[in-house]
Amino acid sequence: MKYNLIKSKKLKISYCFWGMLTYFFIGIILKEWVMRYEPASLIMHGVQILLMRLFHLVGALSMIVVFYIVSNIALVSNYIAKHPCFVILSGYCYGVYIYQQFILLLIYFYTNIPEMLGPIVLPWVACAVTIILSLLMCHLTLKTRFGRFLIG
Repeated sequence: MKYNLIKSKKLKISYCFWGMLTYFFIGIILKEWVMRYEPASLIMHGVQILLMRLFHLVGALSMIVVFYIVSNIALVSNYIAKHPCFVILSGYCYGVYIYQQFILLLIYFYTNIPEMLGPIVLPWVACAVTIILSLLMCHLTLKTRFGRFLIG
């Protein structure tokens, strides 16, 4: 029984690897390659758009399968039941969802951070800052009675 569980985990991890490889190759590399092609006619331009959409769809579907497999690995192995921190973090999810929108609005429209950082670094910094600040604000909100009523 335990051998089958380990074997199935390795199989699922290999599916995850191939799904991520598919996303990287088809969803990113081939899509970029097709975007760089200069079509000579209207028909070739239509084929180019069709291929770009198809590669984007295949890449997105492969990552959806990867996320589904990863979430099922945690559920099948009862990992979530053994670690109560997941239950606590799930209570923070709605608060993070609410606060994150306002923090991103402040960062992008009311500060000079977008001019200071480039277009490649800005989303990563904004993501890190919003996650940290929204978790902190959610934690502080859940300490009050009104906050527990509102969020949690």
